[in-house]
This record gives sequence, structure tokens and C-alpha cells, in this order.
Amino acid sequence: MEHLTDGDAFFQGSQIYDPVAVLRQGDETLYVARVGMKASRQFMILTPTGEPAWPHEPLGSLSDVGWALRAHEWHLMPPEPVGQNVQPAKTLARLLAERTYVAKAARSGAMNTTASPPGYSHLDTQEIGREELRHG
Repeated sequence: MEHLTDGDAFFQGSQIYDPVAVLRQGDETLYVARVGMKASRQFMILTPTGEPAWPHEPLGSLSDVGWALRAHEWHLMPPEPVGQNVQPAKTLARLLAERTYVAKAARSGAMNTTASPPGYSHLDTQEIGREELRHG
């Protein structure tokens, strides 16, 4: 497969991948795409050439995408929406922000305080923290 310089060319007209977000880090770019039919709940993280970014693909949810991005140190990159439906990119951005906040709080020993990220209650933060600890 020839390397594409612009991921849009790869995804244009694709019936297999429906891109929902793009992340950029320096000169690297990753695409988060829904796999299969429009209603599919499976996702892949792809390079601009259309190859899976990592071998543990496809992923069953945007939450799983968030964990994969975190594991590969892409969690600080804000996902940008691709296409007309911006909701998946917004959801992914929220998941990444929550996990980054909880990870910082856990490292600082602040998990038992009442501090919560903006827009989340203390109980939400505790649940997110338990999930963070389960998944490392």
C-alpha cells in the first residue's frame, strides 16, 4: 500500500472505516475510525496509511480507544472531530480528560479528597478512580 500524505484521501469513500476523530502529535497523525457499518460500535486507531496503529485492534468502545491512547501516551493530544458527527470526538476528549485528571490525582495521593474535575461529582470521580486502578 502506498503511503498517503493525507488521511482524508484514504478514508474518502471508504465503506469499511468511518473516521470520527484525528489526533496530532508533532508530525505524527492518528485517526480513530468506526469499523464496519455506520451503527458499528467497534473502533480502530489507524495511521494515515490505513494500518492499525497498534496490534490490539479493533476496540469495542470509545472507552477502549481512550485506554489504548493512554497506554501509548497519546492521551494528552486533543481529538479533533472528523465528519459531521462531532459527538464521538467530544466523548473521546471527555474520557481522556477524566483519565488524565484521575491519574494525576492518584499519583498525588488526592483520590480521597472531595476534589473533582469540572462538571463531575465526587462520586463520579471515585468511580473513575476505581476504573483507573483496575486498568492501570
